[in-house]
Amino acid sequence: MIPKHSFSQEISSYLISTVPEKFYDKVEEGSIILKKSKSLSFCKNGLRIDGQVEPLETDIVILGTGYKGDEKFKNIFTSRTLQKYIMGSASTTVSLYSEALIEEISDLVGRHPDRLTMGTFRTKNKGYHAEISVVTYARSTREMDNRSKFRILLSFGQHGRELITTELALRLLSILSDEQSMPNMDSKTMNDILEKLVIKVVPMENGNGRKLVEEGELCERRNGRGVDLNRNWSVDWGKKEKDYDPYEENPGAGPFSEPETQIMRKLSKSFNPHIWVNVHSGMEALFMPYDHRNTTPNGLASHIMKSMLNDLNHLHCEGQCVVGSGGGSVGYLAHGTATDYMYDVLKVPMAFTFEIYGDMEASSRDCFRMFNPVDLTTFNVPKI
Repeated sequence: MIPKHSFSQEISSYLISTVPEKFYDKVEEGSIILKKSKSLSFCKNGLRIDGQVEPLETDIVILGTGYKGDEKFKNIFTSRTLQKYIMGSASTTVSLYSEALIEEISDLVGRHPDRLTMGTFRTKNKGYHAEISVVTYARSTREMDNRSKFRILLSFGQHGRELITTELALRLLSILSDEQSMPNMDSKTMNDILEKLVIKVVPMENGNGRKLVEEGELCERRNGRGVDLNRNWSVDWGKKEKDYDPYEENPGAGPFSEPETQIMRKLSKSFNPHIWVNVHSGMEALFMPYDHRNTTPNGLASHIMKSMLNDLNHLHCEGQCVVGSGGGSVGYLAHGTATDYMYDVLKVPMAFTFEIYGDMEASSRDCFRMFNPVDLTTFNVPKI
């Protein structure tokens, strides 16, 4: 099996790997063997893997680890074709990362102190620690000036496996800082709009869950102690549908039991946004309340939200995004979600959940491919 992407692409994502088509079919038939071990050692017959009684009989062992491991791996081979499959090229590299991403955002903020500021919020609960970075975009540093402006709160990376969402946060901040441009919009129009806004961006809400994904748990959506942060809010908390899956939807010990949701609640209350957007991946959809019901709210605000989503669908999804309430459109009801809390409790006038990418043809065992693009072309055009 020759992969369509390079080894360099895989390791650039901090241990998150994409796999060739039919990879898991090969695993099931036994021609590819996956082993997870904290340690390994060599013996006469091959490899001795931690937790395994018998050694793994091996003739050749290739370790592509350490500093510039991709180059070490490439240099084993003399064939230029094989070297190309290992390294790829600059035009095919897709970077999905966590700590490096936060560092890049911090550097971006440092280059534009006139419009971007960054803070980190930390808290803990029963020995479990969490921290969330928040970037604020505002043309004025005066709090009184900003309180009179239209306020938008955006959250990315609430589920660990949805790496592409944090990449979108970085791209958005690059646009806000003028380091990238918004397609099909002139700079004057853009500046006139942004002058009236204050935007808070949470690039990675679930950093602890993200680390689990980077360590190899590619299907992990929950936080660092197994709670789904988008089931830990108070609206209709704890209700379980017939198809409830504790691995996917564990709501926690109680509403706001998790440090991450405690931070987000405090942030949203103090900021009091006019618009809330929770950005996810897994499909292409534009959702409004409710998640815990299969209906949308009544009234003028609901009508405005529907109109906005229909316009976005036309402009950015070519009419292909699913539009409506989360509970009525996604195929299941979700209880204890952030968007329902923002709308019902905090009375945020417009509360949305955007699903920006999903590979509906990916194997259910290939979570990375289900929730994240694996080629540069798709990577560059997520729905927003």
